[in-house]
Amino acid sequence: MMTRRVWHAGLGAIIAAALLAGPAQARAQERIAPPRPPLPAPPTAPVALNTDPLANPSLVAYPRGVRTGENRVALRLLDYALTVRPRGALADYELEMQFAGHGREQLEGHLNVALPAGAIVTGYALDIGGVLIDGSLVEPARAVAAYEARVRERVDPAIGQVDRATGGFSTRVFPIGAEGRRIRLRFVAPIGDGAVLPIRLDRHTQSWSVSVEPDREGGATAALGGTRLTGTARGRGAIARELRVAPDDAGRPLAAAHPQTGERSWQIGGRLPAREAAGGGTLRILWDRSHSLHNAERAPLIARLEQAVAALRPARIDLVAFDAEGQTTSTVAPEALAAAIAAIRAGGASGFDALAALPAADHCILVSDGRANLGGALPQLPCRSFAIPAGRGADRAALTAGGAQIVDSDGGRFDWLRPAVTAVAGANGAPVEWLALPAPAGEWRAVIADPGAPEVTVQIGRERQQIALSGEASPLAAPHTLLAARRIARLDPFTQRSAFLAESRRYGVPSETLAYVVLESPQDYVANRIEPPASYPKYAEWRARADEAAQAAEEARIDRFAVVLARWQSEVEWWQRRFDPAARPAENRPRSGGPPPPPMPVPVAAPPPPPPPPPPPPAVREQAAPSSDSAAERFDDSGSIIVTGSSVSRRTSSDAASAESVVEEDGSIRIAVDAWRPSRDYIDAYDAAPASFETAYVEWVGKAGGVPAFYLDTADWLHRKGQAARAREVLLSALDLPTADHATIGAVAARLERWGGAADLAVRLRERQAQLDPDRPQPRRLLALALAERARSHPATARADLERAIALLTEVALTNTDPRWDGIEVIALREANALIPRLRALGGEVRLDQRLIANLDSDVRVVIEWDRDATDIDLWVEQPNGETAIYSYPHTLIGGRLSNDMTNGFGPEEYWLRRAPGGSYKIKANVFASDRLDPNGSSRLRARLIRDFGRPTEREEAIDFDLNAGTARTLDVGTIRIEGGVRAEPVPPRRGK
Repeated sequence: MMTRRVWHAGLGAIIAAALLAGPAQARAQERIAPPRPPLPAPPTAPVALNTDPLANPSLVAYPRGVRTGENRVALRLLDYALTVRPRGALADYELEMQFAGHGREQLEGHLNVALPAGAIVTGYALDIGGVLIDGSLVEPARAVAAYEARVRERVDPAIGQVDRATGGFSTRVFPIGAEGRRIRLRFVAPIGDGAVLPIRLDRHTQSWSVSVEPDREGGATAALGGTRLTGTARGRGAIARELRVAPDDAGRPLAAAHPQTGERSWQIGGRLPAREAAGGGTLRILWDRSHSLHNAERAPLIARLEQAVAALRPARIDLVAFDAEGQTTSTVAPEALAAAIAAIRAGGASGFDALAALPAADHCILVSDGRANLGGALPQLPCRSFAIPAGRGADRAALTAGGAQIVDSDGGRFDWLRPAVTAVAGANGAPVEWLALPAPAGEWRAVIADPGAPEVTVQIGRERQQIALSGEASPLAAPHTLLAARRIARLDPFTQRSAFLAESRRYGVPSETLAYVVLESPQDYVANRIEPPASYPKYAEWRARADEAAQAAEEARIDRFAVVLARWQSEVEWWQRRFDPAARPAENRPRSGGPPPPPMPVPVAAPPPPPPPPPPPPAVREQAAPSSDSAAERFDDSGSIIVTGSSVSRRTSSDAASAESVVEEDGSIRIAVDAWRPSRDYIDAYDAAPASFETAYVEWVGKAGGVPAFYLDTADWLHRKGQAARAREVLLSALDLPTADHATIGAVAARLERWGGAADLAVRLRERQAQLDPDRPQPRRLLALALAERARSHPATARADLERAIALLTEVALTNTDPRWDGIEVIALREANALIPRLRALGGEVRLDQRLIANLDSDVRVVIEWDRDATDIDLWVEQPNGETAIYSYPHTLIGGRLSNDMTNGFGPEEYWLRRAPGGSYKIKANVFASDRLDPNGSSRLRARLIRDFGRPTEREEAIDFDLNAGTARTLDVGTIRIEGGVRAEPVPPRRGK
């Protein structure tokens, strides 16, 4: 087995200290309930997997956390304890579950819990040492990284997230043994016509209980399987019933106090005034055509819309089909509405920005799942509005953010003409925050923030009603949570990130950009830059450790400059060295193919002792960098200099029409066929009948459309066929998948960058990727490169983009103190230096220490990066002289230099050669080690093959593709062909200004 030699530039590894997480969660100290006594351990004999698709909860486990289909085993549910606290039209729920494995093997448990319609999760906890520890809300990438790192070390973590597809909740817990683990899930829900929670447990369940803490005033009620429940029902074994909670019909004012924050709120209600007259006007139907509605059942949605048309009797119906990219409007007759909707093709990313400029209408009906993967929140619609949720996972808080009334497609009869609450005011007419609730026929219900006054005025249609407020407050989280959820829905989770985080953490509300994580020890939280909740029993210990870590991190940051400078000087010295272009390896070394034996070391001048760190530098002019005036000069066979007049070419592999290869205009860069043409059954189907693509696509979406790779590959196929608009629509569909994450965003951005023509959107996606993955330096580097590329096509903002790109690359180089990413600093500095001439040409300032400024241009440069943690992918370059640059042989005889070996995932890895002898340079990627937790999971690799890096004639080919279980361990990426001799020896760089 090969052993690894990790390069640290002769300076050793840096001991990194963790930085603190974002704003503290503003949650009051909770009383830690004593743990339930553990149930008897189950028999060691394994039980069969529960294959019931309606099981709630559903449980499955993976031995040692290794996630493969054949590795799945069952979990035994030891205890299921549900408590419901209904009050008025709302209810709080608390669910505790204890589950266990069998035998001594450690298991990773995967649990999914279906929730009532409109439910909002408010808390998640895992038992650590017998005490339930509340989860912290952090970015999913940070949560997953912390969780999986702990699993690899065999300690106690858990992660919990909202299931976007179903609206339920999913969690992963490790380790689970025969003694069992316990979790707690808290959520709230509006009751409406009856909040339904299915309970479907298998025969192996040792104990279950369902308790109802009734409304003290006798209003809301609950029934289990049709039998009214006023206390606790208990049992063991299988159960398949529904818990149905019915609301209080009285509508009297009910005060509530949030159990953690202490805030007060009110539920209020009353009789509706007379119905408003129907007839005439414009009805605008807003149909979400994004991919998120691809699987939505259209028949009940259309039936609801036809009911609305019959009730409202509009003179005109405008059908607006929209997605994140825009909208199209058509006027349809009532009898043609169903056919017009059926003809709308679902595709593209979801977003509401296209609705912001719509003209006024009398009525608007929005059909959507409420999720916007591009753009901001749903705007206030200029009409009396309704929203029909599409799909079980619809975000109801988002759908009501603009004031719309919710109308379920599977509900009972709805009065489309009834007046609705439009405003609530307190003393002196001051507006009061409010949210409409489901109500019985002829009634209205709402929850309001405490107005600080004994009375409020409610505007309902054309009528005003006065509501007196009195009574003692009962503990209830639901009213405040629902109000907070709508406030959160009105915030952009990216451009208003700080406010979004603060509000979400205050009420414990997870989302697509926030997940729960529970770790074992205070040091685990420190190491992963996560702040535990205020209820954490060892919060004081964590605070002390975190303060120490912050001080150590600051000291490491100060020392970082000396480390980076020494490594950069080593790069400069290698760049300055002259190499024999005719050098050949010794005869006892392999000339090509696999990795060579350990080589004789190449003599490298020792770097000077590191200087002391300088003070923060002022803006300085670029020092005289290595001359690249000869960048367009080439030797011909006779050795004379020929000046070529070619312009910068940034063609990409998707521009090629050839089915055999992708080649630069001068024939110098060739992408391997297998790299850009993946072996996929759906690609074969498209190729077999290109004219029938749409039919084949619909068929294959049902077969393979659950993963992003399908949309990335299909979009590439369309782009090669010249269907750029359709390619972009299919590509953006990947963002709407329930499984889409920061890696999906990055993969879509990479495609857009490779195609060109969508620089603004590519930058926007890279911004989101960096925000969702804040702990790693790689996303900031990729954002910088996207900004630099946009500067080429956007002269009005080019200077600002280049300044920010260089600042980000400098930040990556000088602030990363994590030894896992050693080597990224010299790559980032090389890229920053290549941008400096462009910035200076625009009159921009360079804020970089002059000792770090040197444009190390090169004939050949290759960079790879990938999107998976704990996956080791190696860059190999076979040189024409028979040498192979590889992790164990990073410095070659002709001057090739390979960057540090990134063994912990993500990359980047880089090969560069300043003066390239003629011949072919074959680039390969080798999967040295897969993530052992998910050995069959795919990694998306991106490779950039660059000629004349850092020169005016720079040109590049880029490719990205999947490396999965079916891919060869070593993949041919492409070839760079150098014609003729070697470039002239340039003048060595001048140091200083």
